[in-house]
Amino acid sequence: MEKEGNYKFKGVGVPEYYLGGDIKKIINKDLPSQTVISAKTYIKNISDKIERVFEFTLRNYHSPLEGGYHPELDKSELLTGDDV
Repeated sequence: MEKEGNYKFKGVGVPEYYLGGDIKKIINKDLPSQTVISAKTYIKNISDKIERVFEFTLRNYHSPLEGGYHPELDKSELLTGDDV
């Protein structure tokens, strides 16, 4: 019967990248440590491939909306009863 527990990897160290995702450990003195997976490297690699294949330079956006964009407020009446 196998014993349950933690297993150590030999010779690989702490993983930093797995299945297309970056792995980071965040340590905060007031909270328990957290392990975070992000797609930053995956998105960068895909963006590079798209630029090579289509010979097109993608723009780097820091926000999903254009700067200075102010969406209009929806002033329509709320639906009631059967209209919902």
